[in-house]
Formats: sequence, C-alpha cells, structure tokens
Amino acid sequence: MQDLLNNIDIVAVEIDMSFNTKKTVCVLFNPIEIYKIVCIHFPRFCFFGHRLSFVPVFKYLGHIIDNEMQDDGVVLRELKCLLMRTNILICRFARCSVDVKVRLFR
Repeated sequence: MQDLLNNIDIVAVEIDMSFNTKKTVCVLFNPIEIYKIVCIHFPRFCFFGHRLSFVPVFKYLGHIIDNEMQDDGVVLRELKCLLMRTNILICRFARCSVDVKVRLFR
C-alpha cells in the first residue's frame, strides 16, 4: 500500500496535482469470518509527507462508509431527511383543503 501511495506522490508532482491530506484517511475492512483476519495492527501509511490515520467511519460523496460494511448510518440519515421534508410539506399546506391537497398530489 505504501508503494502505491509513493507512486501516486511521484506522478502527482509530475502532473502538478495536489491532494488534501487532511481529508485522506484509511479504513480497515474486517472480514465477516474472524478466522480470515490476517493482521490486527497495520503500519501507518504516509502520503505527501503526512501520516494517514485509520478511522472506523467516514463520509464520501454523501455516503457514510464504515468498517463493518453496514448501511445503518445511510438509512438513518435518509430517514431523517424524509421526515424533515414531510414536516415542511405539512407546514406549507396545512391550511389547504383536502381537495386542493388531492389535486396537488395527483
């Protein structure tokens, strides 16, 4: 992994590309079967001279990725957004008659 990061570092300098190393992290995905665990401790990786930290959860392009490969965080966030949008609709159309609400719904 460190060799790959070093290669990215070399090529990025050649093409004048930069990375935000404060947002760059490592996630260790554990196998489902415990007997398939290869190692518990991994070396710290360096990228552009900064040590990368290992995190159990991070957000990537609006999706929550965790090392347990669970979707609970994403589902909970979407449920909260649905409830928020529902409350907004209720507040905006609370004074409308049922006929108007049905017509708008259709």
